[in-house]
Amino acid sequence: MGNAGRIEFSIPYNGNLASLPVLFDLNNINNNAIREVYLAGPQEFSAAARIMPKMELPELISIINEIHAHGIRVNLLLNAVCEGSAWYNPDEIKKKMQYIGMLHKEHGVEAVTVANPLYIKEIKDRYPDIEISASVLSIIDSVERAVYFHDMGADVIVPDKCINRDLETLKQIKDATNAEVKIMVNSGCLYKCPFERFHAAFVSHKSVETFDHHDTYNAQEIFFKNCSELVNKNRALIFKSSWIRPEDLCKYAGITNYFKISGRSHPKWADISRAYLEESWNGNLLELMDASLRFLNAHQSIYIDNKELDRYQFFDHVTNCGRNCKACNYCEELASKVIQNN
Repeated sequence: MGNAGRIEFSIPYNGNLASLPVLFDLNNINNNAIREVYLAGPQEFSAAARIMPKMELPELISIINEIHAHGIRVNLLLNAVCEGSAWYNPDEIKKKMQYIGMLHKEHGVEAVTVANPLYIKEIKDRYPDIEISASVLSIIDSVERAVYFHDMGADVIVPDKCINRDLETLKQIKDATNAEVKIMVNSGCLYKCPFERFHAAFVSHKSVETFDHHDTYNAQEIFFKNCSELVNKNRALIFKSSWIRPEDLCKYAGITNYFKISGRSHPKWADISRAYLEESWNGNLLELMDASLRFLNAHQSIYIDNKELDRYQFFDHVTNCGRNCKACNYCEELASKVIQNN
């Protein structure tokens, strides 16, 4: 658990060891803290939910040591949603468990993030003192689902992004499980995106199949282009997405003070992290976004003044709307007022 009275963050490692000092300099800005740095390890041991440069075990250990030297925890990502049928082979499970055990016992890795509940149970049975975060890709969108994952061994629940603004359900999850809730704040995925599960499965496989990033990025564009087509037909979808502004983090007091920033491959990951630690962003809202809204921002000249959303009581509206868009046109009206095409 974090310290009361300040906000704590799970920050991404971007795959560049030389960038770590930039990350360390962000710690304790605005009296807020980086509790952990999360990253995936060597592809020979596990797929992941992001396609990153190839890593070998000695490099991972060096990164872990450097993060620990600055008093920050390490969270190892094992958050693939599919690794094929071999994923359930006893020899494969044993290999992964030995890998986790080695990093935990010999190198002090404090936490892992896992999507597959069978692996959550296996890890907890073998290493009961390692902290397990149930991944956002576990699609925990209800109290019942949260209880399942907690009972199988999850100490921390990262809720499905689509309930980020459902404050009552988030509170019920916390109360029903007594687990810590860690909310991902800047995923730019569309609300209830029809492509999301298929995209996650594609990335899980691609993360270990190839390291040809040019080919990989073009393949991912299949998903992002389709998301962008939906947004171009209805710009209100930008505001129906489940991101949380830096200024609104404090409004989750009573639910959590622990948030996760997305963007291991985002070129502006440090600026995004700084904005959330500062709880303030003067600029284009879309520059904070990852996933499909990041793609939209990179390919279209759209500007949304983040601070201007305060004028329209944005947080109060989107956390009390009931998601019945046919009975409300708030997001449509907001889009017509604040979206600028540069």
